[in-house]
Amino acid sequence: MSKEELELALKEATQKINAKQTELDEANKKALEGKADAAKLKTLEDTVEQLKGDKNELENKFNEALKTIQKVKEKEQKSVIAKFADENLEAVKKAIGSGQKLELSLKADFLTTSVTNSMIAQRDNEISPLAHRRLTMYDIFRKVPVSADQNGTVRYIDWDTDTTARAAAAIAEGGTFPESTAKFIERSISLEKIGDTIPVSEEMLYDGARFAAELQPFLTQNVNLKVDTDLLDGDGSTPNIFGLDTRANAYTASAAGITDASIYDLIVKVKTAITVNKGNKYAPNVAIINSASFDELILKKDADKNYIRPPFVVENGSTFYVNGVMVLVNDNVDTNVMYVGDSNYGRIYESAEGYSITVGEVDAQFTTDMKTIKARKRLNLLIKNSEQDAWRKVSSISAALTTLAS
Repeated sequence: MSKEELELALKEATQKINAKQTELDEANKKALEGKADAAKLKTLEDTVEQLKGDKNELENKFNEALKTIQKVKEKEQKSVIAKFADENLEAVKKAIGSGQKLELSLKADFLTTSVTNSMIAQRDNEISPLAHRRLTMYDIFRKVPVSADQNGTVRYIDWDTDTTARAAAAIAEGGTFPESTAKFIERSISLEKIGDTIPVSEEMLYDGARFAAELQPFLTQNVNLKVDTDLLDGDGSTPNIFGLDTRANAYTASAAGITDASIYDLIVKVKTAITVNKGNKYAPNVAIINSASFDELILKKDADKNYIRPPFVVENGSTFYVNGVMVLVNDNVDTNVMYVGDSNYGRIYESAEGYSITVGEVDAQFTTDMKTIKARKRLNLLIKNSEQDAWRKVSSISAALTTLAS
């Protein structure tokens, strides 16, 4: 095919791609509205990819044609030089013999820059997701769905730990048996809402469906990030959910005479503080620290600069188990702070509807051709008063290590 024929074929291929892309964008828009025909959408995607492949092949042929033209042009230039030499043989000989400068003016070379406003290019159409911190808190706890018509409320029975007391004792013959006290109390928590929105124009939904389709996972991830933050730091005051920080009991270190105490030692001691006299119920299985503290943990060295791995540490890839406790990294945790506990004691109650994604019009959007995409999730974290002993917060790792070493 000639250069002109290839240019025409490229133009036609581009028109076909644009036509099919319009159909694909419309299908993506319907997908966003929950009206997608999955089979048609897949067929359109395959067709667009095939057309793009055909266009790429044509572009390669076009580039080869340009190279051929360049070679012909160079050959023609060489012919011009040879013809000039033949026609001006005596002048050339004279110039060579006398050492004079001989100048020859030729037309400009045909280079890739000679093709102006070319649209030929290899395109990368992948939209990479935005980077964000790792999420850990949601996966730690069990999830319990709350169905509709439950008033968005969870009521539960708990031990009244303030008044419950064990009184068993040795009894002499004829002696009076002691009396224990057991009291229960009913409490409740409400599902709280976490959400996000983004306004988008009708034109974007129609003409840029590929980009508009990215907004739904973008909003969902925003909600996920807020959920992860509040499951750690939420104060439980409506509309905030309860976070682990408000429910974990404080850890108080005691002098233990541990030589060169490390975070490894601290995790073991906090686990012991939880299980002492309560080991039949609690089995701490997770420690949560930030990246800086995790680095301090794994980069610990001895006097000979050898990395230290205590015998009670199991390493599985990037995951560490210290005496059966998995170490998780959460960069929402403050520097020099650590949480240790039994994740079986704590559950997330969440609306059975899961994540809700809706599209609607607010305020003056109807008259401005705008819509709002909304994402939301309703949940709360329940750690009962009688289960708070399953968790400890180390408010200062460095201070605790100093005490353990004393």
